[in-house]
Amino acid sequence: MPSNDRLRRIRLLGAIAGAALLAQAAVLRAADPGEGLEVHDVSLWIIDPDGKMANSRSAHPSALPVTVNSVRSVQSSLATRRVAPINLLTFHGRGAAGVDVDLRTNAGSFLAHWPPGDSLPNRLRWSGMPPYSLVEKIEDETELVFADSDDWIAKAREGDALYVKRGARSERFLAYDVELKLDAPVRLEGGPDKFVVINTSGATLYDVLVARATPEGCRVAWIDVLPKSEPSAPEAAPQEGQPPPKSAKPPLNLFSDAPTRARAAAATKDAEAKDAAQRLAQIAAERARIADALAKQAPAAKAADPAAGAVPVPAELQPVDAGAAKEPAAAPDKPAGTGLFGGLTAPKPAPGVEVTLCPPLAADSPDAAAKTTQSLSDRLAKAGLAPSEIKLFVDHYGSLFFEDEALVVACRLDPAAIDEKLPLSIFPMPTRTVRVAMVVVRNADPRLGDEVEKLVAQLGDAKFAVREAAQKRLVELGPLAFGALNQVLNHADLEIVIRAERILLNQQQTPDARAGAVRGRVVAPGVFAPAPVIINR
Repeated sequence: MPSNDRLRRIRLLGAIAGAALLAQAAVLRAADPGEGLEVHDVSLWIIDPDGKMANSRSAHPSALPVTVNSVRSVQSSLATRRVAPINLLTFHGRGAAGVDVDLRTNAGSFLAHWPPGDSLPNRLRWSGMPPYSLVEKIEDETELVFADSDDWIAKAREGDALYVKRGARSERFLAYDVELKLDAPVRLEGGPDKFVVINTSGATLYDVLVARATPEGCRVAWIDVLPKSEPSAPEAAPQEGQPPPKSAKPPLNLFSDAPTRARAAAATKDAEAKDAAQRLAQIAAERARIADALAKQAPAAKAADPAAGAVPVPAELQPVDAGAAKEPAAAPDKPAGTGLFGGLTAPKPAPGVEVTLCPPLAADSPDAAAKTTQSLSDRLAKAGLAPSEIKLFVDHYGSLFFEDEALVVACRLDPAAIDEKLPLSIFPMPTRTVRVAMVVVRNADPRLGDEVEKLVAQLGDAKFAVREAAQKRLVELGPLAFGALNQVLNHADLEIVIRAERILLNQQQTPDARAGAVRGRVVAPGVFAPAPVIINR
C-alpha cells in the first residue's frame, strides 16, 4: 500500500491538475462566441486618384487632441481646410474582463491612437497590466478625459457602447490613426454629367457614390454594387490531332527517355485542363451570385432613387435596360495563359457602369436629404453600424462627401479587404465583428489634368494675385499636381521653377535633381531645402 506521503503527493497533483482544468475551462468560456460581445470598426480612408497612400500624414491634420502624440505634419494653411480622418473601435453587448485588442498592418503605419496602448509603427495593442475591461457604466465621469461638448470625442461618447476601462481611466471607444498604402479602388471616365465608374480593385465595391457640389446644389449618383475585377480567360487547349502552338513549353525533363517525357507531358496537360476547369467554374459561380443579388436589388434601388443613376448590372448578367454597362478601351492582344500551368492572367478591370448625376438638389429640400445624408445613413445601417455611430460619421464627414467643391467618388470596401489591410484580433472572441471602411477619392474628375496644366502655367503669370491663387489651388490638388510640377523644374521662367519647388517641398515631395541645374544646387533625397523668397513682379 502507498505511504501517507505518497498519498498526499498524489492528492496534491490531482488538485493542481483539477485547478488547471478549471482555469482552462474558464478561458474557453471567456472565448466562447456565445457571450454576446459585438465589435464595430469604423474607418475613413481618404486618397487622391494618383496617390499611393490613404490618409497621408502630410495631407491631413490629426483628429486627436494635441496632448496625444502624432507623427502627422500638415501645413497650418491646410489644417483648417482638410478633414482629419480617424478610425473607431466600439464594443457592444455584454461586458468582459481581461480584454486584449491587437491591430496590425503590413501595408502602412500607425500614426497615433487613444487611449494609450502599446504602439509600434505596424502594430497597436491594448492589453497588459492593469488589464482592460469592458463595463456598461462607470462610477464617475471624471474617469473620462475632458473634451469640449462640440468636439467629436464628446459626441463619440454618446450612444450605448460599452466603456473601455483601465485602472482609474475610462473611454467609450478605441481610436487609431493609420496611414495605408492603397491605390484608388475606383476611377471615373467621361463627364461632366455622365461618368463611367470602373472598379480597379480586385474586390467587389459597395455603396459607390459620385457627388459634385455646385452653386445650385449637390448632384449625386449611387451604385449599390460595383462588381470586382475578373481574371482573363485561360488559354484554349489545342484540338486533338493539331500541332501544339509555337509557345508550347518543352518537356519537363529534357534528359529522360521518350516514354518518361510522354507521361510527364500528359500529366501536365491533365493538370492544366483540371486547373482551368476549376477556375472557370469559380468564375461562373461568382457571376451567378452577383446576378442574383443585383436582380433582387434593382427594383428597390430604382424605386427609391430613379434619378440617381443606373443600377450596376453587368451586361452579360442582366437585361440591357437594367443598367448601361460600358467596356473600357480594348488592350492589345496578349497570350491568355502564361503561368506554370497556363493558368489565368492578372485581374482586368470589370466593365464600367455608366451613371448620370441627378439635377442639382437644393440644400434645404427633402429630396436633397433623401439622396445625400439620409441615403448614406441607410447604407451604413445596412452594413451593421449602430445609430449613434452612423450619426457621428455622417455629421462629422458629411461635408467631405456632399459639400466638397471638387468631384468626389466614394465607396465601401468589402470586409475581407479590410481584414487584409488591417488584421484585427480581439480576446474574448466576439460573437460578431462589423468592419466598415469608406474610401473617399478626392479630386476624381478625369478632366482635372487640363486644369493642372493651366494652373502650372499661371505660376508665371504677370499678376501676383493670379500666381498666388494658382499656387494655392495646386497645393490643394496635392498628388494630382506632382507630376506636372516636376516637369517644369527646368523651365526657363524662374518664377515657375521656384513656385513649383516650393509646392513640392511643402508637400514633402523631394523635387527632381534636375532642378538643381537651374540654380546651381542639388536637393539631396529626403532633405528639404528652405523655401525661396518670391519676388513680386
